[in-house]
Amino acid sequence: MWNAAVASLALTLFPANDDGYKPLTVRFEHSLDAAFERAKREKIPVMVCVLMDDESANDMILFGHYRDKRLGELTKHVACVIANAKTHGEMDEGEGAAAHKVCNRFGSITCAEHLAVEMESRKRWLPGDLTVAPQHLFFDPTGKEILRQAYFVELDKLQKMIQVARYIVDSTSVDRAEVERELKLAQDQYQNALSKNEGVRKPAIQALAAYEDPRAFKLLADLARKKDDDLIRTEAFAAISQKGSYRALPILLEVLKDKKVLIRNHAVVALERLALPDAAASLLKLYKAEPSERVQGSILRALAKCAPKNPEVVALILKESANKNYLVRLDDAVALGFLTQNDPKLLDVLRKMAESDENSNFRGVACWALGMHADRASADLLKKIAASDKVAEVRTAATASQKALDSADARMDIDSGYQAFVTDEVAR
Repeated sequence: MWNAAVASLALTLFPANDDGYKPLTVRFEHSLDAAFERAKREKIPVMVCVLMDDESANDMILFGHYRDKRLGELTKHVACVIANAKTHGEMDEGEGAAAHKVCNRFGSITCAEHLAVEMESRKRWLPGDLTVAPQHLFFDPTGKEILRQAYFVELDKLQKMIQVARYIVDSTSVDRAEVERELKLAQDQYQNALSKNEGVRKPAIQALAAYEDPRAFKLLADLARKKDDDLIRTEAFAAISQKGSYRALPILLEVLKDKKVLIRNHAVVALERLALPDAAASLLKLYKAEPSERVQGSILRALAKCAPKNPEVVALILKESANKNYLVRLDDAVALGFLTQNDPKLLDVLRKMAESDENSNFRGVACWALGMHADRASADLLKKIAASDKVAEVRTAATASQKALDSADARMDIDSGYQAFVTDEVAR
């Protein structure tokens, strides 16, 4: 439903036409069954769009991407459905005998229909309590998943995903020459990615991550599995670890079984960047068996990013706040800031850490974390630390967190503020 904040965002970023807000250019099928029936009939992919209401990334997709003319043209060749768990108002669509009521947020379908798609999508592809949104999933007409991306996706990337999905389903439906040209470029980049020259190798590995074609991504996956070269492997982990990248998930989960501490740690750090809830079970299992304290600390951070509300994750991170090992405990303090539950025990741990006499890195991270949680009960404590702590970086963190208590924008500004206190952050 349009509220004042959402309407303001839409008007600011996407100016209205003379007749009102820019209309949606993407039209949605009435059900998953209807989408797959059309996909089989027309030999096209299905795109499942998962959105939640009144959240900035989701609103940018709805009020921006789904009102783009070129995207609208491309989605005429895709059977699109929208999954959304909220009920909205109604508006009229069509004229005369064809007039009917539709959802005033998504158009073309009713609220009951996008609610049904959301429920069915949860059963089939979105298990667990935490569903990441926005999210785009592509399937062939038989229901086989071919592409998937969680969180905000740039418009040009979404357009490219649609074209690649169309090519996979029916290679005659798009310009094959352009697709094959890009694949040839990726193959050339792969050869450069094997170079001993860092200036040649690293840009090539990064470039491979930009291709949507699964055949091009397989080249990058091969580098990530290159067991005779740890340097190339870890650079490949960094390249594939783009937030929300489901295609990287199985590769990194596989690497968690590697015998080398260095390789396991880099894989865990990459999973932290993906921030996908699907990784939580494997990370929890690894934590119980992991002998390296360095990797243990990384796992705690990754868990907090992937499953910030998971009760088992929250309990583990709270427990490890008393860990005797410096590295584990410092990473655990960062993990406390990543969690999204304002558990009273969690906040109490952070306040005690912030006003302690121990290592300044712990105090600084604790101040940052209190700002991330917007804990107004800590306002006086943060003010005191900002005025009197003996370490300038800690005073700076406390000052920034004071501002974050009253402003969501300020909280976004301090998102990476913990890095000043984690000495090996560059190596991650």
